[in-house]
Amino acid sequence: MIEVFCDGACRGNGKGGKGGSSTGESAIGVIIYRNGKLIGSYGRPLGSRTSNEAEYEALIYALFWCWTLSSYNDDFNSPIIYTD
Repeated sequence: MIEVFCDGACRGNGKGGKGGSSTGESAIGVIIYRNGKLIGSYGRPLGSRTSNEAEYEALIYALFWCWTLSSYNDDFNSPIIYTD
């Protein structure tokens, strides 16, 4: 069983910065487990994004990573994805 935990975050949760902007410094994090054992983890800053953009970016990266790993093992074709 493949379990993927992903999250995106935005400083200030994307609530009104200078000039009423809804963007802030953001980042993503992704962790993949196979049968309860850690396969890998990944995180990176995104720069200025909204909270929703960061969340979607994390999900897209997680799905892309699983798709890439599926060429080595079919278990990655049907991951269980956990987001908030």
